[in-house]
Amino acid sequence: MASRGAAPRRGLGRSVARWRASLAAVFALAAVVAFAPGLRAPFVSDTFFFIEVVRTASWSDAARWFIPAEGRFYRPLYLVTLWTAHRIFGADALG
Repeated sequence: MASRGAAPRRGLGRSVARWRASLAAVFALAAVVAFAPGLRAPFVSDTFFFIEVVRTASWSDAARWFIPAEGRFYRPLYLVTLWTAHRIFGADALG
């Protein structure tokens, strides 16, 4: 005698996948709308200073960025990101 258990519904998996894709699209669109004005903006004035700092920095300088000091901004991850990008790509922004 065959079992009368409920067969799994295949359409449910597709609707969940469609719902997740729709949610991801909504978040992506919201991010584009939120950050669009900043993508057209020029560099902030301190960006040029930080680019010059990382251009001439050594390994010991990069390690010191993680030690907070009085009277300066504490942005170690920002500086390490710029420093690493400069070490990989140099002055060529497009890589």
